Amino acid sequence: GINDELAAHAWLSVGSLLSSESNREQEELSAYNKAIRLKPDYAEAYYNRGNLKNVLGQHDSAISDYDEAIRIKPDNPLSYNNRGVTKSFLGQFESAIADFDEVIRLKPDDAEAYAKRGIAKGDLGQYEAAIADFDEALRLNPEDTFVCATRGRAKGSLGQYEAAIADFDEAIRLNPDEAETYFIRGFAKMQLGQYEAAITDFDTGIQLVPDDVDAYYYRAAAKYELGQYETAIADSSVVIQLDPDFAEAYAIRGATKIHLNLILEAKADFQKALELAEQADNKSLITEIEELLQTLLGNGD
Repeated sequence: GINDELAAHAWLSVGSLLSSESNREQEELSAYNKAIRLKPDYAEAYYNRGNLKNVLGQHDSAISDYDEAIRIKPDNPLSYNNRGVTKSFLGQFESAIADFDEVIRLKPDDAEAYAKRGIAKGDLGQYEAAIADFDEALRLNPEDTFVCATRGRAKGSLGQYEAAIADFDEAIRLNPDEAETYFIRGFAKMQLGQYEAAITDFDTGIQLVPDDVDAYYYRAAAKYELGQYETAIADSSVVIQLDPDFAEAYAIRGATKIHLNLILEAKADFQKALELAEQADNKSLITEIEELLQTLLGNGD
C-alpha cells in the first residue's frame, strides 16, 4: 500500500546517501534490499543496487539487477549503459554492443555511448565499425582526447599509420601531458620507417613517465635501425633492469652487440633471451633467436 511505497522511497534515499560515504557498503546494500522487498517493481532500487554490486566486484549479480531495472523501466538509458559497461568489463562484447545500441536509440547525441560501443567493437577486432563510432563520438564531442587517441589505435590496427598519426597529433594537441600518446605515435612512426621522429616521441614520453619499459624497448629498436648501437644497448639495458624477464630486450641487445663485435656478450644475451622465450612458450621469438645463434656460431666465437 501507500505506506510500503513511502517506506521504499525512504530506504532508497538512505542507500543513496550512504553511497557517498566510505565503508558503508553493507548498510547501503541492506537499504536497497529493504526498498525492493517493500516495492518489488522499484527500478531505481535495482539500478542503484546494481551499481553497488559492481563496486563490490559482484559483476554477474549487478547485471541481474540491471536486467530487472530494464524489465520494469525499458526506456532508461542509464541502465543499458551500466549493463553494457559491466558486460564489456567481463569480455561480453557482443552483448555489450547491443546495450550501447539501446543507449544510442534512447539518447542519439550521447557521445560516450558511441565511444563505449566503438571500444567494444575494437575489442572484437571490428576496427572499421569502431572507427565509425569514434567518428560520431568526436563529432558530438570534438575535445575528447581519449577517443581521439583510441581512434588512432584502431587505424593503426588496420595499418593506416598516417591517419593514426594524425589522430595522435590531435590528441597530443588537446592533452600534451599524456605519455602513452607519444609512445603509440612513436610506434606508428616506426612502422613508417620514421625512426628519428619516433625517437623524439619516445624521448618526450619517457620524460613524462621515466619507467615505461616498452618505451625504452622501442627506442632501443629505433636506435638499432639508425645504427646508434651504444645508446641502443643503454636503452635495452634499462629495459632489462626494469623487467628482467623481457626476452626481446635481451635479443635486441644481443643483436646490437654483434654490430659492435662483442660476440661473447651477444651470445650470452641470446642464450638468456632463448631461455626466457622458452619459459613463455613464445614460438616466433624462439625461432628468431635460434637463427641468430646459428649465424653467430657459424661465424665462430
